[in-house]
Amino acid sequence: MLRLLAWWIYGQLLDLCKVWVSYGGWQPQSFKTITPYFAFGANLSQEVLDKRKISPLKSEPFRLEHHTMTFTQAGPYKGSAFASVAKLAGSNVYGELLFLSKLDVLRMHFFEVVPFLRKHRIVEFNQNGQQGFFYQATKEVQNLVPTK
Repeated sequence: MLRLLAWWIYGQLLDLCKVWVSYGGWQPQSFKTITPYFAFGANLSQEVLDKRKISPLKSEPFRLEHHTMTFTQAGPYKGSAFASVAKLAGSNVYGELLFLSKLDVLRMHFFEVVPFLRKHRIVEFNQNGQQGFFYQATKEVQNLVPTK
């Protein structure tokens, strides 16, 4: 219960920082760092990004080599799943690199339930000179179908 409360407070503080920065408030230099995030599945949806108030500074198509998309992270409904990515030689996952500010990266970690609740792990990659990160489910369940 305390981890859930801590996760919620963390998200509220990050949202407050986002509002502060959007109105021209001071921000640490580290918040201006740009980080490439490999988005796939629902995180490719502009509607999802808008709802989360995540503002990519730029984006470009990207192919993550030697990985495959899986639907093994249990969703909110029985038998449903969210997308994840797993290593698989010779396979590719297509998506986009979203170039995010450090503040939006921290907020994305919140939305992907990384801090405190650990629903995802952060996986860093270095492929063809491009570095970035993506999310991977921490607990996998087989025989699920994608959520709508």
